[in-house]
Amino acid sequence: MPNTTLDWINERFHSSLTEENLNSVNDFLLLWSLFEKQICNNDANNNCLLRFAERDIDLFDIVVINRVYDYLRNRYIQNGHSTNRFQYLRLPNQRYIDYILETFLNPESTQTDKLKVSLLIIYRFRNNLFHGEKNILTIDSQTENFRHSNELLKNIIERKMA
Repeated sequence: MPNTTLDWINERFHSSLTEENLNSVNDFLLLWSLFEKQICNNDANNNCLLRFAERDIDLFDIVVINRVYDYLRNRYIQNGHSTNRFQYLRLPNQRYIDYILETFLNPESTQTDKLKVSLLIIYRFRNNLFHGEKNILTIDSQTENFRHSNELLKNIIERKMA
């Protein structure tokens, strides 16, 4: 009999998930909950995130914003074009698709645009985790997404509560 839920999942479904994989998801769930409560009054949506980025950009660590944004840009843009991964974000409409791609492709994007794009994508991670295709066995491919998301969420929560 497996000792932990992780052991049980790995044994039952022949997977090789690690504590790190699960920790990144657990941390994301906790941080997103705090973020949504503090920033969006428990009602996160694209408009709330965009307004927030416009209003409070000066509060945040530009190094963190750039690090997360660069990770996301490198994940979703290769050789000046969107990668196959980009479509799996399942963005809600063409306006957001165009805005994110334009921002990624513009070397002069502002810090506000970088924060907006990062938050829109992190929100998609959240929505896809809760409402998207459910395949927990491949969550290991999302560890870096959650690690970078967690870094930005922590920075926002810390700065907003200071």
